[in-house]
Amino acid sequence: MIIRKRWVSAFLAAALVGGTLYFFFGRTVPEYTAVSTMLAQSPLDELLKINGNESVRKDVQENFLHNHLSVMQSRRFSVAISKAITDEEKQRIAAPLLNDGETLTEDRFINMIASRSGAERQRDREFFTLRYTHRDPEVAVLVANRMTATYLELVQDEIKETNKSVAQILNIQSKQLQDEITQLEESQREFRDQHNISSMEEEDSFHALRLERLNKSLTETRIRKFDLESKLKEAKRDLAVDGQPFENLYLANFANNQALRQSLDALNAERSVLALKYGRMHPKMLEIDGKIKGVNQNISRNFELGYRDIESQFLNLVAMEQRLDREFNDVFKKGIEMGRLSAQLLLIDSEIEAKREALKELQRRANQAEVVSNLPKDVMRVIDPAFIVRPKLSKEKVTLMIIGCLAFGAFVTMPLSLHLFDQRIKVATDIEQELGKPLVGGVPRISRLKARDKARIVSDDLGMTYVEPFMALIAQVELMSRQSGCKSFVIASAVKAEGKSTISTNLADGFVRLGRKTLLIDCDLRKPGLQQFHSVEKEKGLIWWGEAGCPMENVLDDSSPLGIHQLDSGTYMLPAGGVSKHPSQLLVSDAFDKLFEVLSEAFDVILVDTPPVGLYPDAQLLAKYVGETLFVARESCAPVAQIRRVIMDIENTAAPVLGIILNCYSPGSFNPRLAYRSNYEKYEFDKRKKAREKELTRAKKGGNSLVSKLMADKENRR
Repeated sequence: MIIRKRWVSAFLAAALVGGTLYFFFGRTVPEYTAVSTMLAQSPLDELLKINGNESVRKDVQENFLHNHLSVMQSRRFSVAISKAITDEEKQRIAAPLLNDGETLTEDRFINMIASRSGAERQRDREFFTLRYTHRDPEVAVLVANRMTATYLELVQDEIKETNKSVAQILNIQSKQLQDEITQLEESQREFRDQHNISSMEEEDSFHALRLERLNKSLTETRIRKFDLESKLKEAKRDLAVDGQPFENLYLANFANNQALRQSLDALNAERSVLALKYGRMHPKMLEIDGKIKGVNQNISRNFELGYRDIESQFLNLVAMEQRLDREFNDVFKKGIEMGRLSAQLLLIDSEIEAKREALKELQRRANQAEVVSNLPKDVMRVIDPAFIVRPKLSKEKVTLMIIGCLAFGAFVTMPLSLHLFDQRIKVATDIEQELGKPLVGGVPRISRLKARDKARIVSDDLGMTYVEPFMALIAQVELMSRQSGCKSFVIASAVKAEGKSTISTNLADGFVRLGRKTLLIDCDLRKPGLQQFHSVEKEKGLIWWGEAGCPMENVLDDSSPLGIHQLDSGTYMLPAGGVSKHPSQLLVSDAFDKLFEVLSEAFDVILVDTPPVGLYPDAQLLAKYVGETLFVARESCAPVAQIRRVIMDIENTAAPVLGIILNCYSPGSFNPRLAYRSNYEKYEFDKRKKAREKELTRAKKGGNSLVSKLMADKENRR
């Protein structure tokens, strides 16, 4: 749909792109490519197979083949080809490629050879292809054959001499590397002797075992220390409460405390018996009291000694913990030092090992280079002499196909780009999404009728396809409008040429068909369009009425300078009466206000055609006389931003925008409410006839709805 609307732009873009590309690239002279094939063969493969080293063989062979390709693609090879070609052959080769008056130089000829020649290698194979392109097929074959011959002469001796030089360099590097390894090994021995290290593994194992034992002893000592510390605190607390705390198990069991306690209990029992017989000062009582006192003193001394014993054990464990902790720290620090020395020694070992590996690689490469330098000279041979390649698609055809594809891309891209960057109203969805106003309806693009006939579509009943959109607009306006009594509307638009006058006239005729007394006012006093549509005389109208002093007597009569008269369709029309440079004075006058009051009482519907709101303020001035505004927007005409700004200006007036009428929309619009035109054209005649008969029957039953009146009136006119 987008491409169909903009097919002219698409065609011009495709023609421009295709023509330009054809001018620069499509008129090329046909050229021919000659190719020759060479095979890289060498006894090196067999020599390496004897050694049984398959990976080495592949690496060396790949390097050997890559060197061939590098030489073939070098400028030195192009220089060698130029030297191998005679002066007569050079003139024959360069003649078609030189411009008029241009002199052939050696550097220019070398560039010709380099730009038109090429070398390729078949993937994972030993075959090489040399090619040369020229306008003359015989010249192409000549140069391609000369390329193979030149390369055979160039590469043979060079490969041998290069490998000999490489072998000498590698041997020198190997000797230097061997000296470095010897120095590192001597440094390693001195390091071991200096730090008295025989084996780092044995030293590490010894320190780890010693640390483990010290850590175990230290842990056990701390556990015992904690236990004695608890016992010491408990004994001290119990002694402070009672001098003989037998509830403390350690103190109660220390020395002979249990035996003394039993003796004390026996003495106390004996004293209790004697106390029943004797007095306190009796010799036997005094004797037993002395014994009890002595036992108590021994028990108290034992408890004190038990406390001192716990304290002594605790202090010994503290001293032992400190000693073990110092010894553990010393061993740990020594272990760290041994780890540092081990790291240094390991670094030296790693460097020695790396250099040994490098030495082994250098010796291997030196041996390979010596082997290659002793190979026979026939390391390359020609498989296919030069011949002309005939591609399935010639360069000219490919060029034309590419130009065609690019032209087609321009044909598709241009309308899509224009559509993407076009900021104007394009489809009905733009109205509801961008403008925020409902869509009243739309009028499709009518290209088969003249401009004068477009204004008479409804009055002359030019066909269902053309009339139905206007009648649907009227029905939608009836449903959406909130006005009661006389319904008055300003028909406005953002810019000129959006079809206000055509839509105003057909809407007026449509209201007349529904039995409404309708007045059509041409208020475009700067460029009146309704006068031209209806061939109205210019001796009467709004301008004449204003110049006559705005008389209100018999203002609706034919004798009034206002000039309201009835058209053939039944619509009453108030013409502009000419052109005015300052119409605003008339539109804001009190007389104009009174005129609209009279007109509102005399007519059922009033439609006011106005100049574009984006250019003149007339529609905003007229808004205070009417009830609502119908805004006409032509597809792909006014920018969305301008329409939005104009609608905001109208919304600030007394006649807000009722909705948008989309004019001249394309058939098959994206909005399904506007896609009915093409559907009507596809209806079959018998289906239309049955539908008319059904609606006519419904209308004859007395229905007063808008659709009933419309169908009945349509059938009567037939």
